[in-house]
Amino acid sequence: MTGRIRDVLEMAPYGQGKRCYYRMPEQVFHSILITSEWLVFHETTAGPFDPTRTAFPDWAPDGSDAAAVQDYVAKTSVLAAEHLAGR
Repeated sequence: MTGRIRDVLEMAPYGQGKRCYYRMPEQVFHSILITSEWLVFHETTAGPFDPTRTAFPDWAPDGSDAAAVQDYVAKTSVLAAEHLAGR
């Protein structure tokens, strides 16, 4: 896996013409780019939570360096916008 964007799903509140929910297939690396002032996020998964079953991609920062995370999010935002523009 390379970390390339395969798809971008635009979401919005119900009634605004975009997805208001999404059921994600298992074993898909994903990220959320929040572009609104508010976000309600509800995730469900089979429990109990076992952190040893969580896989983190090697192309993303591990979260220990705030500047690296900010840079990653900024770059991902640009790539997502380019992906949407190329549809």
